[in-house]
Amino acid sequence: MIYALLLAVTVGAKHPSRPKPPPPPPPPAEETVDAPDEPVDPDEPDLPEDVLREEEVIAPKYTRKTTGQPELTEQQLQAIGAGSLCCCFLFAVALVAFVVWLVRRATRPAKQEAQAPPPPAQAPPHPGQAPVQQRLPFHLSVVAVGMHATARQLVAQQLILAGVQADPATAPERAQLVRELSKAVRGLETEWTHFGYGERLDLADELAAQQSYQRAVEDFGRRSAEPGSGESAYVVMTLVLCTRRQLRGVSALDDRAQIRALLEERAALAETDLMGAYIAWSSPLGGHEVLTRFPEMHAVR
Repeated sequence: MIYALLLAVTVGAKHPSRPKPPPPPPPPAEETVDAPDEPVDPDEPDLPEDVLREEEVIAPKYTRKTTGQPELTEQQLQAIGAGSLCCCFLFAVALVAFVVWLVRRATRPAKQEAQAPPPPAQAPPHPGQAPVQQRLPFHLSVVAVGMHATARQLVAQQLILAGVQADPATAPERAQLVRELSKAVRGLETEWTHFGYGERLDLADELAAQQSYQRAVEDFGRRSAEPGSGESAYVVMTLVLCTRRQLRGVSALDDRAQIRALLEERAALAETDLMGAYIAWSSPLGGHEVLTRFPEMHAVR
């Protein structure tokens, strides 16, 4: 046994044992970057240490560096987006409306011509009634009333009582004479025996109205001045008027109601409407001479 120990020692001395490799160095510890100290607000109250530790755990250790421009909130971004959409929608509507307006403007004349209603058809005139003519601003009318011969003196008396000038020289005097004469003849309806009426509705201007009025004055003045056969049963009063508006007319020469309405309108004639007035009394006439000299007249029932 002793021999074995000696042999082992000898062998170990000849072959020394290899040294063990040194252990690997430990890994370097991670260095932490401390965040810059934030300025301390003097007004901010001091918090307990446990609260401060919780905030350190919850708050992020690293913060994003902010630029000079403020960041927009989600509500602001939504408002900007909604405003942009509204502007785009209004622009599209305006563009469509402009295009529609151009199309309608281009097709309007043709459409109006196609939809223009035909002129209204005029009703045929009633049998025995003169056709309706276009009304113009100038009107010539002739009123002839046949009465018993004694009626002329009655009319003259009423004109004297009304203070009317027998030979008027001014426009107001002529208008007053026309009104008072119409009233006097209107009040002597029981003396009416014949009636005649005529008018011109195609006088386009004042010159044509004056010329037509002058011809009517000459015609009825001549017929009234002719002497009669000696009989004195009737007399004819003729009133020729030229006015700036159309006056009432008649459709039946033997209708007393229409004659009354015609004389009532002449009795209210305004001075501004009257351009000319002429009154003529015929010489005393017999019954057959009235219709011979004035064929326009009819017997009043």
